[in-house]
Order: sequence, then structure tokens, then C-alpha cells
Amino acid sequence: MQIRKLIDREEGFSVIEVLAAFSVLAIVTLGTVPLFITGLRSSLVAKLDTGAKNLSQERFEIMRNLAFHIELTDQAEVPTSANCTPPNRTDPRTSGIVVCTYRDLLDTYYRSRTTATSATTGGYVDASSALRTTDEPAGSFYRFVVDPVPGFNDKYRQVIVTQFLDSTRTPVSPATDYNSQVVAKDLPRTRLLGVTVITSWTAGNLSKKFSAFSQITESRVARSAVVLQSRSLALRVTGTLDAERRQLKLEVGASNSDGGISTGGNAATQVNGATAEIVGGARIEGISGSASAPPNFALADNGTTDKFLDDSGTRIAQFVNTKIANVKAAVTAEQPIIGDGTVANPEASPSLGKLTTSGLGVGLNPRLGFFNKPDLSPLNPMPDLNTSFMLVRMDNDDADKVLVEGSSYLRADAGGAHRAVSGAAAFTRVVKLLPTTFAPDGVVQVELQESSLTCTANGSASSSVAKFTAVVKVFTYNPSGSGYTTVKTVVQGQSVSPLDTATLDSTQVGVDSFNAPIFLSRYIATWGSATGNATIPGTTPRRVQRDVNGIVSISTQPVRAGDLDSNIGISFAILSCSAEDNR
Repeated sequence: MQIRKLIDREEGFSVIEVLAAFSVLAIVTLGTVPLFITGLRSSLVAKLDTGAKNLSQERFEIMRNLAFHIELTDQAEVPTSANCTPPNRTDPRTSGIVVCTYRDLLDTYYRSRTTATSATTGGYVDASSALRTTDEPAGSFYRFVVDPVPGFNDKYRQVIVTQFLDSTRTPVSPATDYNSQVVAKDLPRTRLLGVTVITSWTAGNLSKKFSAFSQITESRVARSAVVLQSRSLALRVTGTLDAERRQLKLEVGASNSDGGISTGGNAATQVNGATAEIVGGARIEGISGSASAPPNFALADNGTTDKFLDDSGTRIAQFVNTKIANVKAAVTAEQPIIGDGTVANPEASPSLGKLTTSGLGVGLNPRLGFFNKPDLSPLNPMPDLNTSFMLVRMDNDDADKVLVEGSSYLRADAGGAHRAVSGAAAFTRVVKLLPTTFAPDGVVQVELQESSLTCTANGSASSSVAKFTAVVKVFTYNPSGSGYTTVKTVVQGQSVSPLDTATLDSTQVGVDSFNAPIFLSRYIATWGSATGNATIPGTTPRRVQRDVNGIVSISTQPVRAGDLDSNIGISFAILSCSAEDNR
């Protein structure tokens, strides 16, 4: 009975007891709220700090993935508000700098010496400038501002401070006229950058800065301090052999030289006395040779005997003894030299390939010959063409005579008066073109008495100089006595080629069977010569390049009836040189 009474009772907690319990719970809970808020704040700060660190690291990676420096050679390559993609897009977060895809790291992060207008805007900050914050390093630098960092809803702001560092990691100022956006002024002061990325964040009344530093160096091959090149080909003759368009080519006196300074000096030269070939088929070669440095190397002068090329029983090309000389490559005190390295001026003894009668008796006659199978019948389109002779030839039987020569050289000098110079030269004795029955020594004779091309650069100025003299003689008809007359002399500085069409149409070389005049234009289709000033300033203060694609160039009329492609092309002295000095 007592147990049942206890179960049937309806007594519980009173209101006072419940209120007391809640009061105790509230007091205990309120004590933990500051801990909860502090935890949330710490979590937010940690999250924003992690984001700042990641953004800083991301900025370094973005910068490292850019090319360190690509030389600007055309001002039209510089992005502007008109040629950006997308066009006319500006970004106020970068202090109004146009957002474009620049070519290299410096184009964006060390643009120029344009001074920043305040301590919070982008631009150049000199080492003595007061426009710097306590977070930024000592020394001169370029400030690039990204405010806010795109994609983070105005939470993050970045300041990228970029400095040139020397070998001791000390900040150095760029050149006084440095500007990555201007041709010839975009060369960096050093190949090492110090980069400080200051990433700051703001969240309500919370804010914080995270600063990170790294070094970025040229990871790709740096632009060479010196680049030199010279090319020379004294004589080139070309023509087709038949309806199958097989091309016959004869080249005499070739010399090519290259040199430079990057991580060290290097020099190389290659020469060839003469070659003749049916392109893609039979070939004959004179003496050739090459030398390169380091280590310094010199090839002994040498020569070959007579060479000739036949095709189906017809002699189509030949040349006598070819020689090479001064094939020497050297690097002295890191400076490249092609030519005789024992003399101050390598142009006095350049690397050369030549055609010579030295050491020969009668030898091949002619000494040099080209014959691309003209018509042997009266149908030949050239009046009285004498096919018992080579169509292009040299007939010098004197002993110890250089008939054709092509040469090249280069040199770099160190020190305060440093310079880089390269040059090419060529000459030929008389070359006889298109023999006839009335003019067996050719209707035209050309002698390239001299030709040279020189390129020079010293880092502050560059120029090229051309010199050449060629004498062109034509067999001139005269009832009282025909003979050769110097019709034109080609020299440098002529603004218009003296080898004009009027001369072809007005020069009478003979008479036909009806006593009608035969003019030079029946044999020569076109001719021309190099023109222009002897001296030309360089394209930039540090670099110059110049080409002369033939001091004299002649194209004959077809030598086979009905075959318009059977003409002969002759070029005297194909020269080029280039010099670049970035020191």
C-alpha cells in the first residue's frame, strides 16, 4: 500500500526551482560566449592570413612564369589603350594602368622611371624618395599596385615592389633613360630582381599585412652581350639545263663568319673556294675549311687542283685551283676574333676562299666556266652566239693571279672603348659574258675591282660602311673599228643604278646579215647595281645590319629557243654584315 501511494503522488519541480536552474545555466553559458567569439575571430584571421600568403606565393609564380626580358625592336609592339585585348580596358585598381598582355616581366613590374605620385600609387620610387611606406625595402624600386585583388570582393590588396639587384644582392637604380616601353631603352640594369610582395586584407574593423620576399633571375638564355655575323659570296651564276628545269649553279669565293659573347666568347668561320652543281644531282667542290673557338684553332692554308662537271657528255662547269687562307678562329680575353688573331685589325688578313692560278701551268681553259646548254642550231635566239666557248668564263693565264676572292672577318674589343665590328669583302677579275662570232670575248665584260661592307657597334652608336667599284665594258660596234668600251662604272653613293634599260636599248654591239643593227638588249634582259650612301647609321645604337644582294646583277635573254627559263643570272658580290654590342 505504501508503494502505491508514492506512485500516485503528482508532486514535481516548483517554478522557483526551474527559474533557479535556468539562472545557473545562463550564468555558466555567458561565461563561454567571449571564448566562442574569440574562436570565430581567430578562425577568420587565420583564413585571411592563409589567403594572403597564398596570394603572395601566387604572385611570385605569375612573375616567374613570365619571360624575364624580350628585347623591344618595334615601337608598334608596345600595348596601348587602342591595341590591347580587350580594347580600351583600364583598371582603376592598378592606378589607371592599361591592362594588357605584356611580353615580359619587366613590361609590367618594372615599367619605367616615371615617378609614383604618392605612397599608395604605382610608379618608380627613387632610393632617396619619401614616397615609400615602412613595409617597403630600401633602395630604388618600381611599385605595382593591385587594389583590390580580382575575385576577392575587395578583401585583398597587393603591392609588388621590384628592384634590380647586383651580384652582392644590393639594390641598384636602372639607367637614367630606362623604359621597358621604348625601343633601345628597355635593357635591364641587371639579370637579378628582388621582389617584395605586400598583401593586405580588410574584414570589418580587422586588417593585417603579410610581406614576403623572393629573388627572380633570368631563367632563360640571356641576350648575348655581343653578336657578330658576316657573309661573303664573290660570284654566283645560275641557269637551267633543259626542259626538265634542272638548275645549274656555280658559286665562287664563299666566306661566312659568326661570333659573340654570352656566357663566354665564341667564334666560328667557314670558307669554300668554289662549288658547281646540278641542284639535287652531280656536284664538284673546291677546297673548303672551317675553324671554331674556343679552343683557338687555325686551319692550314691549302688548295685543290682543277675541277670540272660534265652532263651527258657536255662540259657544263669548271674552275681551276681553289684556295683557302687565314681560316683562324680565336677567343682572347673572352673577345671573339675571326682572321689573323695576332694583328689588331683582322680585316687586314680575313678568312677567305678564292680561285687562283697560283702553282698551275696552263691548266683548264677557261679558268672559270659556265655553260647551261644553249641551242647549237641557227634557232638560237641570240644572234651569232658562239657556243664553242663557255657562256660565262674567265681567261686569265697569268701565273700567281687571284681571279676571284670572298672574305669575312669579325672582332670584339673589351674595356671602356669596347666595340664590335664585322665585315665582308669580294673582288673578281674580268668575267666575260655571252661570246659571239664577232665578239669572242663576250658582248659584256665585268670586273669587280673592289667591294666591302663593314658593320660597327659600340653600345652607344652603330653604323655600316659600304665601298665598291665595278667596271662594265660592252663590245661596241663601229664600222671603222669595233672594240670594248667602258659604258658604266659602278661606285658607292650612286642614288640611281647607272645600269639602266636605256643603255641596253641604245648600245649597238653588231650588225646582222641584213646589215641591221644588233643592240645589247638582244643579249641582256636586265641589269642593275647596288646604290645608296656609303655610310648608313645603325638601326639602333646597339645593333646594325646591312645587306647588299649583288654589287652588279645581270640576267641574260634565254639561250634556248622557246625556253623562257633558259636565261643566265649572274651576281657579283653578295655581302652582308651585322654587329650588336649590348655591353
